[in-house]
Amino acid sequence: MLKLNFAAIILTLFLLLLPGDIIPQHHPAVEEKRIVQTIEKLFKDKKYRESLDLVEKNRNAYPYSISFSYWRALNMLYLPVNGLSERNKNYGIAASELEKIMPYIESNPYFKDNRKMIYFHAAMAFGLGANYKRAVSYLKKAVDTDSRFAEAWFNLGVYYYKLHNNVESERSFQMYLDIVNSKEEIF
Repeated sequence: MLKLNFAAIILTLFLLLLPGDIIPQHHPAVEEKRIVQTIEKLFKDKKYRESLDLVEKNRNAYPYSISFSYWRALNMLYLPVNGLSERNKNYGIAASELEKIMPYIESNPYFKDNRKMIYFHAAMAFGLGANYKRAVSYLKKAVDTDSRFAEAWFNLGVYYYKLHNNVESERSFQMYLDIVNSKEEIF
């Protein structure tokens, strides 16, 4: 049994280290990557419904992939809706999906460079869903990750204000202004 697991690990590493054209195109990892790239392109093209439909169609085939939870959450945040109840439902789904993958994001060094944006998206999901305390907790993580993250400081100011914490709100807005005013304008 141990030899089989060791052999599977070696085979996986071997496949990952091979140039892309040598790995069989029907390999599940190659197919998942292709699907996720398509989802990301649709999202960047602001085709949120198509991107979400592709996520929903494929996420059960890859139950251990965090990519589908992440893209489902982002699409739910940006998807146009037809009313307040649908909007709140989407924000709740986005928050739930991001919370589900957060332990993995926080413990895996691979995501170190992307954590601030994942924290920011989680904060937006909670904040737009009127859970301001949770939004603040994720925005604090975002600025702890990058103290020069102006958008996070601005939103901290907004959500502290909504929580009637005027001292922290003013401090956060001041941090935002300090960062924005220190950046050189490029023409």
